[in-house]
Amino acid sequence: MYYLLASTVKAVCALFAQGLSHKDIKGDNFVFLDGQSVDGELLGLIDYGYCINASASSSNKSGTAQYSPPEAFWEGEGTINTEKFDVFSLGVLFITLIFQDWAFYKKGVGYKCINDDAYREFFMNETLALDDRLKFFSKKWSKTCYSKDARILILIARMIDYNPINRPSLDKVLTEPSIQQYL
Repeated sequence: MYYLLASTVKAVCALFAQGLSHKDIKGDNFVFLDGQSVDGELLGLIDYGYCINASASSSNKSGTAQYSPPEAFWEGEGTINTEKFDVFSLGVLFITLIFQDWAFYKKGVGYKCINDDAYREFFMNETLALDDRLKFFSKKWSKTCYSKDARILILIARMIDYNPINRPSLDKVLTEPSIQQYL
């Protein structure tokens, strides 16, 4: 499974290197390649309907709500950093793959991160240290969280940070030892 995580990062980084931001990263938008890939990649990225130029910022806040970062729901005309948007979405995808569950959910409200009580408690409080934010995983998935690779959970916690400035770049995610070991 961790090989899949690394492959998703590599696919998104390849797109970003071409000057594009996907803006709709989710499991449905990855396909297994059947050995026809020129560079031997396992996964391909599809559905470029929300794809935009990966400029430093954009006012385009489109994307699938379950995978979208908090800034996609902020009121007003503000701009977003497209790279940090994709990093957040990758973090949510990691959660979905690892825990086989929706990352965010609040009954009656839906799947947006800003509506999830645990996300609000551990990530919207910017005074909490990273170690405290890791409690998000144990609160939502109790004992199953302790059987997971702690380095991946730390990376995910950084990827889904409420403040886009605190999220790592795609290059930083790709060069994380916990990702590199599976490439």
